[in-house]
Amino acid sequence: MRSIRVVFLILLMIFLFLSSCIITVVEYGDNESPLRESFQKRVPFMPGGTVSLLHTDGDVVIQGWEKEEVEVYAEKKILFPYEERIRVWRGRLQYPQIDMDVYENILNIKTEIPDEAKFRGAVDYVIRVPQSVEINLDITGGSQVTITDFYGNISVDLKAGNLDVENFSGSINAFLETGSIDAQVLDLRPEDEIAISTQKGEITLSLPSEVAAHLKGSAPNGKIDCEFNNNNTKIPVPELSVQIGKGGADISLVTSQGNIQIKKLE
Repeated sequence: MRSIRVVFLILLMIFLFLSSCIITVVEYGDNESPLRESFQKRVPFMPGGTVSLLHTDGDVVIQGWEKEEVEVYAEKKILFPYEERIRVWRGRLQYPQIDMDVYENILNIKTEIPDEAKFRGAVDYVIRVPQSVEINLDITGGSQVTITDFYGNISVDLKAGNLDVENFSGSINAFLETGSIDAQVLDLRPEDEIAISTQKGEITLSLPSEVAAHLKGSAPNGKIDCEFNNNNTKIPVPELSVQIGKGGADISLVTSQGNIQIKKLE
C-alpha cells in the first residue's frame, strides 16, 4: 500500500511540473513561426499634437485619417530561431508589453520587452493619427517604417531597416544606421526642413516640380542624380549643392555608403 502511495505522489509531482511548463515543437531560424497576440486601443486626440513611439523590433505603419483620435493596433510576437526540436520551458512565455500614456495633446507609446523573456519579442504597429500631427520615432532594433497621408513634422531614429514616406507635406528629420529612405514630399514651406542621413543605404527624395529649396547632398562612396539641375552641373556627382527656385526650404541628404536620387514628382 505504501509503494502505491509513493508512486501516486511521484505521478502527482510530475503532473504538477508539466502543468507549469510549456512543451512545444519550435522551428529556429529564417523560417520563423512566431506566437502572436493582438492589441488595440483608441484615444481622443486633437490635430496638431505629438505622437511618440519608443520601439525595439517590428514594422511600423503610421497613417493619417480624418478622425480626431489615435488608433493603435499592434500584433505582439514571440520569435523562435530555426531548429526543429521539442523544448520544455517552465512558466509562461512573456509577450512584449505596450505602454500608452496621454498628457494634454501628447501621446507616448512604448514597447517593453520583459526582463524574464526567454525569446526575442517583436511588435508590428499600425497607428492611425489625425491628418495634422508631429511624429517622433525612436526604434532601437530592426523595422520597416511606412508613414503616409498627413502633414506636419516627422522625426525618425532607426537602427536598421527602411523608411518609406508617402503623400506627406512638411518637415522630415531622419537618421538610419543601416537602411534606405524613400520619401515623397508633396509640399514644402520656406520654414520646413528636410534632413535625411544613413550610414549605409540609398536615399530617394521626390519633390514637386515647382518646389523652392536649397539642396545639399553628399554620397562620398556613391553618386548623386538630380532632376533639379538649374546650375547645369555635370551629374552624377558625389557632392552636390544647388538652389532650386528662389529661397525656400533647406534640404540635406547624406549617405556614407550608397547613392542619392532627387526626383520630380509627375
